[in-house]
Amino acid sequence: MLESALRANVQRLYGLYHFMPYPVQNALTSARGLLLAKHRYANGTLRYLRELKSHEEWTMDQIADYQRASLRRILDHARREVPFYSDYPPLRLTSPEDIAKLPVLHREAVRANPRWFVVRGQPESDCIRVGTTGTTGASLQVSYSESVARRNWAFHMRRWAWAGIKPRSPRVTFFGSRVVPPDRRMPPFWTHNYAEHQVLASIFHLSESNAPHYWSSFASKSTKYWRDFPRCWPFSLILF
Repeated sequence: MLESALRANVQRLYGLYHFMPYPVQNALTSARGLLLAKHRYANGTLRYLRELKSHEEWTMDQIADYQRASLRRILDHARREVPFYSDYPPLRLTSPEDIAKLPVLHREAVRANPRWFVVRGQPESDCIRVGTTGTTGASLQVSYSESVARRNWAFHMRRWAWAGIKPRSPRVTFFGSRVVPPDRRMPPFWTHNYAEHQVLASIFHLSESNAPHYWSSFASKSTKYWRDFPRCWPFSLILF
């Protein structure tokens, strides 16, 4: 519920956040990080992670069976519970390729009424609404639940583990949040989430003239926080 409320008021909160001194911004970022960590490393996430690890022992036939069963379950659920898909034709899936027989969903349909894509009866307080970055066109409003967020984080943790990266390893994250005021002309162009040993870097201040500021800060070994960072550099610069 708290996550839903924060997302719904993010624009107003940004205005307050940007007004704060930089040390307070770091404190607020870390507080936000603590809230996210509570959900990311909950028992549900760890259960999903164990499930993903067990799948790696499957044969190709087991994977194919799981894909078919999962697609059938998703389609049945969508036609039964999601308003937009209620008129979609039933489809007997014999292979993942059969999904191509269904109508193509165009972004204009999602933009016209994003609520058509939310499960019927989903409590508003449990619905976390976010906007896409609009990389391929206008931004889309999408919704998800805390359960979906935990499953998504489990996938992140599993793929990082393949590279030997443990949860909460020091990392730099570039993404679309306005972590520093847009009119800032001098560093820092980043803020710290101490709860996860993470630096959140602004993508809106990236430029040829600012690049040396980013590099000198991230590559510095002058603090204990970054002492071990260069050893896992290829995998620690995470873009998501």
